[in-house]
Amino acid sequence: MRGDGCHGVDAVFVTLGLLDCDLAEVQRAFFGAPRRDAELRFRNDVMDLLAKAADDDA
Repeated sequence: MRGDGCHGVDAVFVTLGLLDCDLAEVQRAFFGAPRRDAELRFRNDVMDLLAKAADDDA
């Protein structure tokens, strides 16, 4: 949805309407999505690299 300009709270409300489900189900859909997993792994890798670079500078 982000590519369509729909993100954050708007994306939650759109998902609620599309899936006709409650907020807990929307949360599971967002956090269980394969793309979300890839984003989290990428973020964690970047944070690890930044921490390592900070340690190397110290």
